Amino acid sequence: RRGGAPSPSEGAKLLFVTPERLLQSLSLGGVLRSLASRGLLQRVVVDEAHCVVSWGSDFRPEYARLGSLRADLPGVPWLLLTATLPPARRPLLLESLGLDASGVRVLEGSMDRPHLRYAVWRKTSLASSLDRIAAALGAGGGGGGGSSGG
Repeated sequence: RRGGAPSPSEGAKLLFVTPERLLQSLSLGGVLRSLASRGLLQRVVVDEAHCVVSWGSDFRPEYARLGSLRADLPGVPWLLLTATLPPARRPLLLESLGLDASGVRVLEGSMDRPHLRYAVWRKTSLASSLDRIAAALGAGGGGGGGSSGG
């Protein structure tokens, strides 16, 4: 809703917000702290969590400040998602967010994603590009007519 974050009574179940918006909005921070204090904030999810300790600190410095938010939300579980954090940097990530390694569960999987495919097409016009994308999505994402790899 305009003018602030939705309240639980309005039916909000999931809120997507960038670290920039989250850390720059006093009202949103207050809403999250209030929800957490009443046990209504079930988790915080950080996508691209490697940005907390990697190149993101230059590109998106708010990621590096997420540790202060974590301190404001005691008892709220955090889920950190990254596909590119080297294992050697994991302790720094946990330290930056004030997480105790003994209470962290790490789930790792292979980077191999055989179900993902990509195609490269020559762009002739916006309309034809949109038509080709729509056709590819309608055909199960296969596309066609381009060089593909994967």
